[in-house]
Amino acid sequence: QRFSGHGFKSTNLGVTWTEWGDALDYTSLVFAAGDSLLLAGTYGQGIRYSTDGATTWSAMNAGIPDDAQVPILTDGRNGWMYACVNINGAVKLYRLHRNAMEWSRADNGIDTTKNINGCAVMPDGTVFAIVWDRIYRSLDDGATWTQTAILNDYLQSVCAISNTTLLVGTVSAGTYRSTDGGNTWGSFNDGLTTLNITAIRPGGMTFSAGKPGSLFRRSFSAPRPKPVLAFPLNNAPAVPRPSVLSWTNDGAAT
Repeated sequence: QRFSGHGFKSTNLGVTWTEWGDALDYTSLVFAAGDSLLLAGTYGQGIRYSTDGATTWSAMNAGIPDDAQVPILTDGRNGWMYACVNINGAVKLYRLHRNAMEWSRADNGIDTTKNINGCAVMPDGTVFAIVWDRIYRSLDDGATWTQTAILNDYLQSVCAISNTTLLVGTVSAGTYRSTDGGNTWGSFNDGLTTLNITAIRPGGMTFSAGKPGSLFRRSFSAPRPKPVLAFPLNNAPAVPRPSVLSWTNDGAAT
């Protein structure tokens, strides 16, 4: 989602907000786990970073073009961060380590003839990437990848829920869920009135999915391990969930 020129931050759980930003078009935003580092992807100006709560910003484009578009940023474990970077229409996956502060390609084993549409990291650090109709998994912080599944639709969003469970959103088949770390997948559409799912986002025990004009949410029986605590929770157990759930419509479907 592009937000042109401005963003807002709150230090009191949303009671009040302060504007931040400049003349750039921002597309994505992510905090590094256990760190003060804040990254922002832009539409045509690469990646910016702040270490003082979004008060000041600097470029972080070592390894990528200064005019790159960055639609997706994802926090990982052990100091790694991931970015889907659009360079002249080709979207590839890059990673950066906090100790090096330079981006490098992270697609060894991925079909690089197609664009990467999303990246998600489980609390234990397992990384997933979606490419067209295929799902890839990395067990070494994005250094190498293995294809784990091919689904019967174009994939456009991915979200890690626990150390075993993921959701992906598709163009015309709704959502798919895996409960075994991405090995097998099944349809997960009870309650959805649109099958075009452009985004899936976590929010405590609730996960939201939809497209512009539609919003659905689905609650789980216990909070999942939070991504910001990924480092100390690498060996956290899977979160129990009820076997039957359905999406609740929180917005008008179009």
